[in-house]
Amino acid sequence: TGNVYIGDDCMFGAAAGAPGNAGEDNFDVSQVLAGAPVPTGGSITINGPVATGSFRAAAGTDLTAGAINADAAIAIRAGGVLTTGDLVAGTIVTAQSGGNLQVGNATAGTSIDLNSGGNLVAGFLDAPLVGLTVAGDFTTGDLFVDNSLSLTAGGDLTAGNIFAGGDL
Repeated sequence: TGNVYIGDDCMFGAAAGAPGNAGEDNFDVSQVLAGAPVPTGGSITINGPVATGSFRAAAGTDLTAGAINADAAIAIRAGGVLTTGDLVAGTIVTAQSGGNLQVGNATAGTSIDLNSGGNLVAGFLDAPLVGLTVAGDFTTGDLFVDNSLSLTAGGDLTAGNIFAGGDL
């Protein structure tokens, strides 16, 4: 039910307290969690599944993870390739990559937003709102959308069945 938050260690200096009074005893985690993570200088690799309340991570290069299940939100970003297993969130799933983006199936209670600087490959996507922006080719399984669905691809677009309760 807690937070998994992965970013560059530069974020933790300001949260350690005022100059001359810094240290782990004065660490204020709310200062770190209030903002989006600063991308790491390198890659992030998570070998097993993650189950948490909220998951946020930013990699300077590639990000690779297994399945991620969050009671609230999932927000992941990679400067390079982003690859994950299934993504399940109570509210939102946001994934952004500077290169190719590959996710398993994704389910969210509110919205799914996938943005790829390269090609996108995803399993089925299920949320009330889905937005997909892809610089290259785009391949997904079935798309289940209660409200609106927005698709933008710079290359070929291939999808399974599309079920939209609102605008497409």
